[in-house]
Amino acid sequence: MKILVVDDSEPMRKVLIMLLKQLFDSVEIDEATQGLQAIERHQSTNYDVTFMDVSMPEMNGVEATKRILEEFPDRKIIAFSMNDDKEKITAMFSAGAKQYLLKTDPVEKIYETVTLLIRK
Repeated sequence: MKILVVDDSEPMRKVLIMLLKQLFDSVEIDEATQGLQAIERHQSTNYDVTFMDVSMPEMNGVEATKRILEEFPDRKIIAFSMNDDKEKITAMFSAGAKQYLLKTDPVEKIYETVTLLIRK
């Protein structure tokens, strides 16, 4: 399984990567610090799942999600945010995100979400 973690916060990226490595046995994880970098990563690698932070400098998660899915409509993007603002949630789903997780969600919810998306 290949996962991309996109977040401008290094501590948040590192914690999520450590968690994903504990949850899934054979997982390859790449990281990006902002939207443009995420697009570039998708152009060279077919990720099974991408965790996309919603609020980032230079290019936010909404725009990056739209652009990735315009080029690769089968990719599965999970919005991953501290913010449960209804406008941001709606924007991410409108951009094509498959799920919206809060960074405060329990580990079980992250595991279930990834597992369900992989099976689809």
